[in-house]
Amino acid sequence: MTNYYGYAGKILFVDLSRKKTWVESIDRYLPFVGGRGINLWLLFNLVGRNVEPLDPENVLVLGAGPMNGTLAPASGRLSIEFKNLITGGVGSANCGGRFSAEMKYAGYDHIVIQGRAAHPTYIMIQDGQVHFREASDLWGRDTWTTDRMIKEKEADPQISTLTIGPAGEKLVKYACIIGDRGRAAAYGGNGAIMGSKNLKAIAVRGKSAPVRVARPDAFMERLRVFREQVFEKSTAVRIHREGGTLGIYFLGGENRPHGVKNLRE
Repeated sequence: MTNYYGYAGKILFVDLSRKKTWVESIDRYLPFVGGRGINLWLLFNLVGRNVEPLDPENVLVLGAGPMNGTLAPASGRLSIEFKNLITGGVGSANCGGRFSAEMKYAGYDHIVIQGRAAHPTYIMIQDGQVHFREASDLWGRDTWTTDRMIKEKEADPQISTLTIGPAGEKLVKYACIIGDRGRAAAYGGNGAIMGSKNLKAIAVRGKSAPVRVARPDAFMERLRVFREQVFEKSTAVRIHREGGTLGIYFLGGENRPHGVKNLRE
């Protein structure tokens, strides 16, 4: 495995059916850069056209790009790819939070989840170690409670989680995966796919693999310029600071870009 800047260098494969894990080097996947690019390549090569979204053979591919885990603004996004439950095509979703950075700090750029657990399970990943945990006591819980209980079980409040709630467990087609209690990867029924695998949560904590930057001083200078241009001068950033995501909605309402009454107005 080549030691690249910006990469942890490894892809973790988890087979829930066999309770087996293995690791591949990221080297041969680098033409697809990382994040969604490598995720899609893995998805296309691992899932056959006749596989149904809720089949054990469908996969959930989690990916972090080379900027994840650095100080780059807006880099903390996790890409999730899978066979879409709603369309049967490619499903792509992403969410914010700390999971993508923790995943890289734990030593992995990508995680591929396949198979189906025999009973409710959550996966605990920490610095190169992967554990399959019993999750029957978590089944039926909402995502906030699940996140809290896992942190209590593992005695570590800094753990980052991806969880599903009762909708995912019951295979509701629009159920989504929730990162760190409040970050929704809301597209394509990925929560139901996770539920079909009897997978209640994926938890990760990393301390051993900091992300290396090739030229730290030059990198920090570019970040300074970026912050000045975007954070201090951008209207969009100002609106988000003052009103959150809803601020964009209210701005849009003033400019009338939203269709109402079934697009009759």
